Amino acid sequence: MKKTYKYTVLTLFLAAVFSLGSVEGMNLILRLREHQLLYKSREIVAKSIGDQWQERENIPKDTIAEVIRNWDDRMTVHAPVEGQISMQDAVRTAKAWLTQMDLKGGYDWEKDVDSQVGSVYATLGTLEESEEVQAKPYYSFWKVQLSSRSMEAVLYVNAVTTGVWKSEVRIYENLPKSIPYWNLRDFLEFNKLNPYHKGAAFNEEGTRAVWEEESGRLCARMEFAQHEGSGYRKALAEFDEELIGVERIQRKSVLMTMKLTVKEKTQGNEQP
Repeated sequence: MKKTYKYTVLTLFLAAVFSLGSVEGMNLILRLREHQLLYKSREIVAKSIGDQWQERENIPKDTIAEVIRNWDDRMTVHAPVEGQISMQDAVRTAKAWLTQMDLKGGYDWEKDVDSQVGSVYATLGTLEESEEVQAKPYYSFWKVQLSSRSMEAVLYVNAVTTGVWKSEVRIYENLPKSIPYWNLRDFLEFNKLNPYHKGAAFNEEGTRAVWEEESGRLCARMEFAQHEGSGYRKALAEFDEELIGVERIQRKSVLMTMKLTVKEKTQGNEQP
């Protein structure tokens, strides 16, 4: 009788363990399946965004030159019209541009976005009068501003081509020691323009550079300046990371501007 009782208890115990194990095993399988589906959905979304950038309408170089000649930072703010990208797409484009340019060496914007970016702000404006927006949607730009502990950037993203036609980036960490003129190649390629194979020209001081695109109608210009001055940063308590205010510090920085311009010389190479 006692043996029968022991066997019964053991059987019930093993059944309970098997049951609990099955439940945990099933939960683990479901969690893995959920993770796989989420990862797959992110891949699909990322591919979709990439395809949108690649398939975005190209406009003739003469039209690009027309817009550049009429450039004016005092743009009229408006809502997107048909054929123009959304604010979310403009911000994604700006982040992708920062990653591709790699202006401060190994810059990972995804990590920066998660932990350091203090603000992201974007407005859509046109160089034309508001009533002309529908007729000339390529005259509009998203002005995307991103700031973090290590960098501040203002990028002008064309609302039709998604190209970054002008940028102002100030870097506070991992400062480049000399002008990274080779970034002008990436700048042209991001705008779907072919860089002239002979490379960039730069001045003796190392403060300006220019790289023509293949047809010789447009070029990309860079200005490079080093600064040293005072600034502010948030001060945290030593142990509990409690914000206790701001402190004034001496900060070195580098300011780099890049922009598309119309070639000034009709013959010969463009000079910085």
